[in-house]
Amino acid sequence: ASLRCAVMVPQVAWRKSSGTSPTPAPFKQAFSLPSCTMAPDGTPTVDDIRACNWKGRIPVALTLASTSLSSPTVPAPLHVLVPRMSFLHVALEDAIARYQRYAPPAISFRGSVIQEPTKVTEPEDDEGQGASAATPIASGTGTTTRPTCWFEDEASASPLHWNLFIGVLYDQHSHGGMPWKLRLHFTQYPSTRILELSADGGSSSSRRIFQHSLKQALFLETSTNKLALNTMTKQQYRQLWDALKKGDYERHSEIQILRDEPNVIPVRLCVGRRKIIQKRLEIHPEKTLRELVEDWTGSKESRECVVAGVVPSSTTPVIDLWRLFHHPDHFLYIIMK
Repeated sequence: ASLRCAVMVPQVAWRKSSGTSPTPAPFKQAFSLPSCTMAPDGTPTVDDIRACNWKGRIPVALTLASTSLSSPTVPAPLHVLVPRMSFLHVALEDAIARYQRYAPPAISFRGSVIQEPTKVTEPEDDEGQGASAATPIASGTGTTTRPTCWFEDEASASPLHWNLFIGVLYDQHSHGGMPWKLRLHFTQYPSTRILELSADGGSSSSRRIFQHSLKQALFLETSTNKLALNTMTKQQYRQLWDALKKGDYERHSEIQILRDEPNVIPVRLCVGRRKIIQKRLEIHPEKTLRELVEDWTGSKESRECVVAGVVPSSTTPVIDLWRLFHHPDHFLYIIMK
């Protein structure tokens, strides 16, 4: 049931509780949230829904691509539950370490020959000024850089954008089948189709892209960069990142990023798998999902939209969706199927 909350259609009844934002009108279907704390009457609040979505996991079956195999031994698939609110290179860091020993030695790494896999330390600078792309990281018997790897959706043979949240990627590519089948590559990086990774590793790149995205969202919400630059400390950014890595909603919610609800909200409309429309949306209580899609795409064609694993009614107010389902970077992601 917890898994269903993560990846299926959690259409629930809402209520307004003390200290929370106004809650949306009821959806039609009932939905139980056994792993979430409920109000005394059993009705989930806004915080209940957000906490449940943070706890959501997607089952992944990961295999190593044949083009990245240099060993006569074919490694077995790895089955992992990954958080919706994390990034592929973060949630699957251990899987990458396990598979890299089977990868071609000279191609898997930039600028050096692969050594035995060793644990490397992430740079401490939250602004991403630690290890540069040209800086090697020390290992046990020499110096190596991080493996440049990428993930592919097996069904569509499409490279996955590492800079998007796992839940967003799943909603873009999945048609409901589980587990989600992915392939890991250490060669032939598709740099013309996805962003380049820095040589200090996918986890570091994911952290920097998250911080950049959060700053973008705060600028769109407040029309100033003072909040991102002057109000939030490095320690707060670090806590937000740690909470994201662990899927810890309570720790994330300890950081009060905005004192009041913004007058505008940041939205990313993912049209298919490649095009993303990013805009700031002035809050109108009656602005519906259908109206937003029609205004931003110029099309009145009816298409299913998914928000954080939910298939909401097209008449749902966008502000209600943002309150409940905005991601850790404060963007509301809407996926047009």
